[in-house]
Amino acid sequence: MLEFAQAHYLWLLLLLVAFYVGWLLARRYRKRRVTHAALWQRVAARVVPPAWKRLLRTILTLLVATTMLACVALYAAGLQRSPDEQPAPLVLVIMQDNTVSMRGADRRVQANKRARALLAALGEDDRALLAHFKFGQPLLGQWLQTGADPGPPPPTDFARPDLRALRAALESLPPPPNMPARPAPRRMLVWLGDGDPALPPMQGVQVVAESFGAAARNDAVIRARYTPPARGESQGGIVEAELLSGKDPIIACNGKRLEGRRVELPPILDSDEVTITVREPDALTDDDAISFRVPRSGIRTVALCHPASDGEANPFLKTLIETLLPGREVTTVAVPAAAPIKADLLVADRALPQSFDARALLLFGVALPGDSIGPPVRAEPNLRAPVERTDVGFEVPDLSLVHAREAVPLTQTGLAPLVRHIEGAVLVAASREPRPTLYCGFVPHQSTLLEDPAGRLLLLRFTDMVQAPAVPRVAPLLPAGKPVTLRATRNVKDTLSVAPHDRHLWQDSYRGPAVHLVHGPDGSVDWQVPDQPGQWLLKHGDVGVDMPSLVWFDPVEQALPFAPAGGDAMAAILPPARQSNWRDLLPALLLWLALGLLVLEWCLWLAGVLE
Repeated sequence: MLEFAQAHYLWLLLLLVAFYVGWLLARRYRKRRVTHAALWQRVAARVVPPAWKRLLRTILTLLVATTMLACVALYAAGLQRSPDEQPAPLVLVIMQDNTVSMRGADRRVQANKRARALLAALGEDDRALLAHFKFGQPLLGQWLQTGADPGPPPPTDFARPDLRALRAALESLPPPPNMPARPAPRRMLVWLGDGDPALPPMQGVQVVAESFGAAARNDAVIRARYTPPARGESQGGIVEAELLSGKDPIIACNGKRLEGRRVELPPILDSDEVTITVREPDALTDDDAISFRVPRSGIRTVALCHPASDGEANPFLKTLIETLLPGREVTTVAVPAAAPIKADLLVADRALPQSFDARALLLFGVALPGDSIGPPVRAEPNLRAPVERTDVGFEVPDLSLVHAREAVPLTQTGLAPLVRHIEGAVLVAASREPRPTLYCGFVPHQSTLLEDPAGRLLLLRFTDMVQAPAVPRVAPLLPAGKPVTLRATRNVKDTLSVAPHDRHLWQDSYRGPAVHLVHGPDGSVDWQVPDQPGQWLLKHGDVGVDMPSLVWFDPVEQALPFAPAGGDAMAAILPPARQSNWRDLLPALLLWLALGLLVLEWCLWLAGVLE
């Protein structure tokens, strides 16, 4: 079946029909003089017309019909060019700049709209793919056809883009499937960003850079440092911070606003959050604030509980506590107490209130809920059983000389045993988690605990542990992208790992995966801090122990630079103009020739040359 590539040109055949219709009508309605003599003269002339007139008329008619039909056929069928002369298909790589500076002033939204327009402008044989950077390395997507949806803008990447890796990826990129090999496809990279990236030269790849947005003002927290207080200091530590603009930051702790670049925090009862912010909102709000948790400070308040039947607290125990914790406020409470008890250290002498809030517990003859106490036993030196010492946060002295007429043992407990009775009950036990706790079955007024040097040394070492500020394994504030060494641990078999925390200030951005840390020969751990800012969680096994915040600073990206690239990606992807030759001009020449012959035949007929 005959098919035409450009069938709409077949309508030109109507020109030929119109010519013959006009010719017939002109012959029929031409004015004539009809007289008797003239009539016979014309009839006589037509009987045997001259041969040259007949030949000329035939030649003109054939030429008009041939040229007209040839013109229409060439226009309708189309002159096919060789494969090498066909327009080259386009292999387009749309690189969406996903650095931090693209987050400001809706730059990445505008770039995403341009990517959508570029995909809509592709030809049927053209193919494109979207690309961006992930952890500094180029990430190429799937091949897309015209009109495809680019989707949302890619997540932000904090690492510096590796442009050499991008060049290697583009130069080795295989052609899309089902794309003709002839002519060779055009390769093009369109960079959609906020300036010219100064890409290295690429062999066979045309590069067009187009920029979006405008210059914008931005401020940021670029440096922050926390110094914990020394032992015995009443303040909660020192925070130093610096802003990109050079102004003083706003530092807030416990709802209190502090002024200055270097401030002293108030005493911290528990692990509280400190926030460092800029003073004015700007184009990029993600880097305007940094929050971190401050380790708790030492003991400030002590509550000494005693049975209400005693009338007053043991004066010797109170004096010893005041001696071990000089300058601390010691409050005595008769149990049962009407109100909940709140103190940094709760000392319970045979009485524990029903409701209390304390960071550390020192118990004498009274157990925590969940533990059970047995009947009193004699606790002479020769009625002890050896116990393998465990790490409870302080060094336990030798308590072999401490004795009592009647000691209160624990028959069931979750604390680590330090001294056992010969019958198996626990006389002294301690624990570091979830809060420092020391249980002593040697009740002060029924034992030599407060008189024996070993007993006083036990209480001294425990109070030293609880009043010292908590020392994190890693600083609360760390510069992103820099190596750090965690403090050494006693057990090199401990498993440590770090992972991004759910509380992440930079939404819609790439964050590194969880990393397992390996101890060195001395027990220390080296960690290459990633580039992704925000809060990270340091785990000891499955338990979180610290939550450092990473402070990210890039003077170029956070300045939100903008430099017009001057490229027009939409015009660059259009195929180059094809050079015309005789094959493009031949149908038009035949058409003009046919029209010229028609005019010539018409004129000759009107002149009477042709009959």
